[in-house]
Amino acid sequence: MPDISGSYVISDAGRAAGLLEVSREGLFYRFRAVCPDCGEGRVRLCISSAGREVPIGLLSPESGQWRLERRYSRDALRAMEVWQIDSCRLERESRVWRREARPDALFEDR
Repeated sequence: MPDISGSYVISDAGRAAGLLEVSREGLFYRFRAVCPDCGEGRVRLCISSAGREVPIGLLSPESGQWRLERRYSRDALRAMEVWQIDSCRLERESRVWRREARPDALFEDR
């Protein structure tokens, strides 16, 4: 597997939205993404590898920015068919997080 370490610009609807840094740490690759402002809702980081879209994980708000930190082994990346990183982008999920006034109403005894 080629070394995928490096810095990659994260795009969001055609504009630069943040930075993904990938570093090799022994048998693992650490993915660190930082985006200053992702708006509202759930935002997933996806990478494009040899024409294939691969979801990496959800960004979460932290210290006024949106962040993601994940570690993957080389075997896990092979299983995900990540051979290179061509581009990075944000994918917005249609469902928005919101506070549920009565969470107990979502469940029922069967």
